[in-house]
Amino acid sequence: MDELAIMRRNMRYLRRKNGYSQDFVATYFHKKSYTTIQKWESGDSEPSVANCVALCRLYNISLNELIYTDLEKAGK
Repeated sequence: MDELAIMRRNMRYLRRKNGYSQDFVATYFHKKSYTTIQKWESGDSEPSVANCVALCRLYNISLNELIYTDLEKAGK
């Protein structure tokens, strides 16, 4: 699995694990709609580096974990 696929999978997994809706995460990022988050998770677009760092803060993980570790398989 490539890094972008791992990151997309992790974004979806962490959001669901924490009980967050796409609307909640969109609001956290000051986006008008959940569609931005939906596009990040589906691979239609990618978050900026700044948004990746903010995702790490939201979920209390490192950037390396977000990009390189399949967190669901790792049980985190």
